[in-house]
Amino acid sequence: MAARSPTRQGLLTAQDVARFCDVDLKTIHHWVAKEKLTGTRTTGGHLRFDVGAIVEFLRGHGYPLPKELSQRKARVALVLRSRAVRDLARKALGRRFELVEYEAVVDLAVDMRASRPEALVADPGEGDPALAPVVARLRTLFPQLRVVYFGAPVEQPITCIPHATPGLLRPHLEAELGCA
Repeated sequence: MAARSPTRQGLLTAQDVARFCDVDLKTIHHWVAKEKLTGTRTTGGHLRFDVGAIVEFLRGHGYPLPKELSQRKARVALVLRSRAVRDLARKALGRRFELVEYEAVVDLAVDMRASRPEALVADPGEGDPALAPVVARLRTLFPQLRVVYFGAPVEQPITCIPHATPGLLRPHLEAELGCA
């Protein structure tokens, strides 16, 4: 039987996290009880953790990133209405990241728990009035979500990369998500 990829669905088990931290499984459960780690429980009561949250936890606590996390193909949501802008983003990110595309940021919000993207790339200049409030709410609900605006700068603490420099998207996201 082939080994299961722990990052296949964007979720890690408590055993995976214990192995990454070189601690006992009971320690992971203790950290969850003390709210040092946030996980969700399956219907069977087993803990699952978002990959992005675990990468952030490992980096924040000085643990080295294991190869299977640093070399993963992180999932990135694209909310880019313009075909030309979408094509630029696909070309810059397509081989390195798993891309999930949405027509509007509201569609991403509805699908967030199922798709579990680690990052969002959106264009604030495309006139979507829901973009800023929905992104703000997503960042509250999913603090590990990295957001990059690909286009005109906005007055928010969000990284903006101009359309003229699509080559900056990939290295920026690799650094933010801990991907080699």
